[in-house]
Amino acid sequence: MSSRALRRLNKDNVSSSSVDTADEPEFQPQPKSSFACLANADDLDGPDDPEASETVKNAATATNHSKKRNRKKKKKLKGKEEKNDSDDEALEEALKALQVTGDANPSIGINVKYLDPDYEMLQMFGPEIMKQEAKEKREELFKATKRLPPSVKHLISSWGGPDGKSVPGLRNRKLYFSKVQPEWPVQQHRNMSMLSVSGTSNSYRFVHDQDYQESQHAFFSMSELGDTELLVNALQKYPYNVSLLSHLSDMANMSHDSSTARRLIDQAMFVFDRAFHPRFVLGSSKLPIEYYENRLFYVSLIRRIKSLQQQNAWRSALEHAKLLYSLDDQDPYNAEILIAILSLKSNQFDFLISFNLPDSPSAALLLSVALAHVHRSNTKEAKKLLEMAMLQPSYAIEISNALGFAVGDSGDPIAKLYATEIVPLWAQDSTHKNLLLSALSSSPLEMNLDLSELKPNAIRLLVLYTGKPPVSTAIWADDPIAPHSVDCPYPEIKAREHP
Repeated sequence: MSSRALRRLNKDNVSSSSVDTADEPEFQPQPKSSFACLANADDLDGPDDPEASETVKNAATATNHSKKRNRKKKKKLKGKEEKNDSDDEALEEALKALQVTGDANPSIGINVKYLDPDYEMLQMFGPEIMKQEAKEKREELFKATKRLPPSVKHLISSWGGPDGKSVPGLRNRKLYFSKVQPEWPVQQHRNMSMLSVSGTSNSYRFVHDQDYQESQHAFFSMSELGDTELLVNALQKYPYNVSLLSHLSDMANMSHDSSTARRLIDQAMFVFDRAFHPRFVLGSSKLPIEYYENRLFYVSLIRRIKSLQQQNAWRSALEHAKLLYSLDDQDPYNAEILIAILSLKSNQFDFLISFNLPDSPSAALLLSVALAHVHRSNTKEAKKLLEMAMLQPSYAIEISNALGFAVGDSGDPIAKLYATEIVPLWAQDSTHKNLLLSALSSSPLEMNLDLSELKPNAIRLLVLYTGKPPVSTAIWADDPIAPHSVDCPYPEIKAREHP
């Protein structure tokens, strides 16, 4: 992608906001109470639920009464603490029913706060730096919108709520992955939603409406032509097409414009973020990969993880990897390897030690848990795990290579990826390194993996994470090793399916 095209891409994002809303109904500011529109949640996010609706109505009523009481003097409030407590409990129950906040799954331990990378940036750089960045964004927005009508300016600055974290049109739920950016074109209605999968209790699928399907067909046609200018211009018409945003993000990365690439991926994640079903629980709900629309989310998560690594936001990247791992019990994108790498880079040793190992854990996971035990001075358990890991020769070979002992190529690209990332962490301390060398001394170092033995989940990860297909057969970069798709509205996908 040329630098000229990238500059225009950034500049036009703001100016297009007024154009994109021309055919939309006039924006009506939402009530200040975050619970005032809870009764409309089901209309926006999924099928009706009488019990949830009743809970929400009760909570909203309790909130209104509570607010009236809060206007009175503190002196009069002292005798009403008990009733206030009951109101708070009602509000808490309503929030739980709608899966608004908190850690979604204690067993996986997803910390929802870190899904927004700004939270980690705040921990890393402090509030002053973040305030300065926010101030610069406001100044840029003022310059870009100063000639627009006041109503349009207000629309651009407020459609994500005061903090930019509100789901447009549904202020009771906060966005998980990012904030609504003022330079994003305003779109009051969403083109993607989520439905529960028939016959299941906790599986869901993303669904594209007719407008989104039109934009997706257009993307397929344009991508075949390979015209960069055409794709950049298409973003003005289709600002929330995930495939287009991801494609342009990849092109920006190839042009070494990581800032633009990151903004585009954040915009793509927002599309999914506002589409979640109210009962979808991060960390436990499932997304079957047989649905093409779900696979787009998997692919976007991996792209987001790569983007976060470029920022050294290791904790945020780890939380995304945990989510990726939780979405399907078969781990179709080999998120286990990402967890093994990112847990160590983010110093989450206690999480690794408490992690429930699968029945047949990879050597990567065993090695990472072993190093976590070393950091907690549990050498005995670490040695046991190292012995188990070294029974997988490909890892022993690649770890030896990474330590400077040229013992040949294992032929296993996953083992090479892991060793390259993690062995430097073992080598930081001489005691840790000697422990690893001791385990290597008893390991077989003869192996040459046939690439045809690589499992589909390993190939998917390598294509998306490294950008280098491990096999010579044709693989679609945006949907590698696609399984048979169910209820897919796109005939173009049928040609990609993996037998």
